Amino acid sequence: PDIRLMLLDTRGERLRAAFAAGNPDTATHVSVSVPGMNTTVADSVDGMVTEAIGLRQLASRQLAWLPGRARETVATIGWIGYQAPQIRARDGLGGMVQGAVEVSQDKVAAAAAHDLSRFYAGIQAAREVGPAHLTAIGHSYGSLTTGLALQAPGDHGVSDAVFYGSPGIAASAPGDLGVAPGHVFAMATPDDPIRWVHDGPTVARVLAPVIPGPLDDALLAAAEVSGAGEFGPNPAANPAFVQMETQGLWGLEGASGHSEYPRGGDS
Repeated sequence: PDIRLMLLDTRGERLRAAFAAGNPDTATHVSVSVPGMNTTVADSVDGMVTEAIGLRQLASRQLAWLPGRARETVATIGWIGYQAPQIRARDGLGGMVQGAVEVSQDKVAAAAAHDLSRFYAGIQAAREVGPAHLTAIGHSYGSLTTGLALQAPGDHGVSDAVFYGSPGIAASAPGDLGVAPGHVFAMATPDDPIRWVHDGPTVARVLAPVIPGPLDDALLAAAEVSGAGEFGPNPAANPAFVQMETQGLWGLEGASGHSEYPRGGDS
């Protein structure tokens, strides 16, 4: 209920889609979340819909607690509008090597950035009641895609940006992203293996794409480190960005690892 299809593109190797919880044409606040490696519509749409619904409910509850803001509304969008790098055993050795190469470079992200930037602008252009407060959210390789989209030519209409589990966003200051100081947020859990992208020794970065592992989860950590230093400074250690807590506050469950950030808790 109340889920809207925003994009459906059958061209290319895999389906691309985007969907919204709530109505982006009328909501006061709209967010667009971009996932990272190993995301596909077939495998990830259920989880991303659940995440979008949870984010919308949490934001709406927070607004209800704030004086004079209970009437403000929220729409949350999951954007699987690009063919994210894939490293899966089912694709065979050749497919996994290709995925490792893709995730260690910015070519896929750069190709998707134009479409994502246009998607942001399209949200604002389709509005029925004036501009939305628009927030761009990127996880893992999706944070690089988001960072590049915010640097694409044109007015993207984004006011705030949030990056988590990021290998880099090819930017070091809010102005690089076209947003005001104090409106770029970053976070990383203490045990997120993405830290090796920024902190690991050179040999680990070079060998990471070919390290064997028990498939998806281990290969995720191995592949993410392969692009070390290529995507700019660590957003989660950048004093120019607002650093966010990941260990749990006000009834929210703490995050852990690389893929367990979007937890809402029960209160």
